[in-house]
Amino acid sequence: MNNKQASLEEILNNDTTFIDSSIINPGSTTKKIYEATSFSNLDSSLIISERNKIIGSIEIIKNQKVKVIPQVVEEIKEYQRILGDKISYISHLDRGRFYRNKNKRHISKWFIKNNKNNSINKKLLGDLQQDAYLLYQLCSRKKFEISDKKFGLLLEMIKLLDNKIGLKRDTSYVYGDHDIPDTSSDTDERLVASLYWNSLYSNNSASLLTTDTDFIRLLGVTPTLLGSYQFFPYNEYFRNRLSKNPFKLYIFTNNEYSEKTFHPFDFNHDFLIHKIPEDENSEVRERIRFLWKEFSED
Repeated sequence: MNNKQASLEEILNNDTTFIDSSIINPGSTTKKIYEATSFSNLDSSLIISERNKIIGSIEIIKNQKVKVIPQVVEEIKEYQRILGDKISYISHLDRGRFYRNKNKRHISKWFIKNNKNNSINKKLLGDLQQDAYLLYQLCSRKKFEISDKKFGLLLEMIKLLDNKIGLKRDTSYVYGDHDIPDTSSDTDERLVASLYWNSLYSNNSASLLTTDTDFIRLLGVTPTLLGSYQFFPYNEYFRNRLSKNPFKLYIFTNNEYSEKTFHPFDFNHDFLIHKIPEDENSEVRERIRFLWKEFSED
């Protein structure tokens, strides 16, 4: 794998750029908003920072070369829904507290003191929700969706390898955003399959823009195993096309973009997953061979 710094302009010069929902990085902010029981409990600077990320994402999405898979669209839709529901819920709680305690002097003083913060944060949260909805609408118009059977076969192979090796690490769990790791979503695998699909059936260059470092493992490991000579000649087209039209990965961290390329691919001669017993390794190998054979026949 090769690494170098990149600019956003450089990234968007690719013929197609896929994005995932991590570019708005909603995890920790969403948790703080979800746990809030009053607008005054929210940190204004946090909301402003989150809104700036959304606005930056909107500018990226406006680029005609950017594509979004349906699962990412749904994740952004869910994000803006959570914001809208929370605004309604906190507003209801604040109204209830006020009417229950409006005749109690010390409570009334507290409400007067905090009313300014409540109003500011409520407006900021409302603006954030509106921008998130705009982002969702823009993403809905940029859908990249493949219904071909072969796409499903590619996806199954990628998911099988991830399941056996554990390529995904729920980074929001690692950072404490929730208590139980969640690897049930197959959005990452679908993004990988979309990059493969572009390499296989398009001459356009493609890239993925993300903050999720799981993709370094997913895109570094899966092509070498799926391109193994053990599946030849069924995967010959896959090997040739990835070599002729490789993809790029761009990771955004610490306000910098880095480009990671995996070409030339070091396709394995033998198919071997070190983390699992030999008999299980054989089962996975035979299943992938079957899927490649089915892929090559259509």
